[in-house]
Amino acid sequence: VCGLHGIQPDSFNAVCVFLLVIFFGIALAVSYSMAMQKTMDMAQRQFTDQNSLLFRVSQMYFVYQQRVREQRLRWKRRDRDFRRQERQRENQEISQHEEKEQLLKQEQENI
Repeated sequence: VCGLHGIQPDSFNAVCVFLLVIFFGIALAVSYSMAMQKTMDMAQRQFTDQNSLLFRVSQMYFVYQQRVREQRLRWKRRDRDFRRQERQRENQEISQHEEKEQLLKQEQENI
């Protein structure tokens, strides 16, 4: 470590190392925030310019996602309606079967 009276062997200047690490961290944070700000500005410009390829691709993607969502809703609705019809058919069959059983019982009682 270099001091006021020259280089001092076998000594460790922890304060200078600590300050160096702190300033390095601050420099990294500032660089990162500046890069993110520039990236956000470019993205803002690209996503709002209608002539931009990125704008067109993202618009196509969102339209595709909307269509997929609507198709899934139609499938769910169709499946729900199908299950409802199946239950109604089963209930009708059960009620018809019960009516037949009652008629058979009445015929047997009448005999």
